[in-house]
Amino acid sequence: MITRCIPIVVAMVLVGGCSNPKAANRTNFEKAIREYVNHEAENGKWCMGPKDYPKTWEEPFDDRPFTTLQFTRKASKVGSHWIYSIWLYELTEEGRKFHTPGKGFCFAEPDLVEIGSFSEPSSFGPYTMSEVHYELKFKNIPQWTRQKAFLDWFRGNSEVLAILNSQRVQDKATLILTNSGWVHEKLFNK
Repeated sequence: MITRCIPIVVAMVLVGGCSNPKAANRTNFEKAIREYVNHEAENGKWCMGPKDYPKTWEEPFDDRPFTTLQFTRKASKVGSHWIYSIWLYELTEEGRKFHTPGKGFCFAEPDLVEIGSFSEPSSFGPYTMSEVHYELKFKNIPQWTRQKAFLDWFRGNSEVLAILNSQRVQDKATLILTNSGWVHEKLFNK
């Protein structure tokens, strides 16, 4: 009877030893990065464009049609002359599906693709830290974001263009070891 229990106890010790949340490994780092990415997504980190509509501009930033925006030129009459003073941009029905007031267009869903390299954990005062490199890819990006007018809006912003074109985005983070495991530095003490 005792000889039958020994393999079970050995297996439990081996499996238990592999799931140490304080170990500096890809599995634990992946968990910490996923928690951070989910937190940032909920708080609108990857939302794009103006945060609130309707929006007015004195000059049109673009007069091409958008799937998500409609624009009208507001005019006023001075004497016998019409003066076009502002452009008013409002969300279309499609735009309202993807726009979150106070955040912008929230449509890109981040997905952690892989944990890349990471540094050996080192002590910094009372903390143990590791720098972790990782890659994200954004999914469920609507087709209307491929419109040239929309892409031109973000010309010069390589990270946004990479997201819109479904490319991988590389990033890095400092993870801090806590009593319950590894956590992203921005979620430390939360």
